[in-house]
Amino acid sequence: MGHEIGRREWQNRERYLPERARGHLSDAEYRRASAKKRSDTAKGKQFSAQPNDVANKTAHDRETGHDTTRAELMKLAANKKIAGRSRMKKAQLEKAVHGHG
Repeated sequence: MGHEIGRREWQNRERYLPERARGHLSDAEYRRASAKKRSDTAKGKQFSAQPNDVANKTAHDRETGHDTTRAELMKLAANKKIAGRSRMKKAQLEKAVHGHG
């Protein structure tokens, strides 16, 4: 299924992003990134950089190697005094700590 989604996005000249990265963007941000991709493709560009704010928001999804552990997220959440952190799952902690979603 993942390949089918990627193929459909390519045919529509939408910005392809992994599902995890796509989940961190609002619909408006994703539309803006896709519009830039379409514009650059029409100009014959093979590479199209994402708008800076979109790139910054999805940067941690592109990083390889270290995946933040739940324990590390709990420490960050405690430092930020995020209420309800002990009941949150890892994905919820990531959103709360990094401000996505």
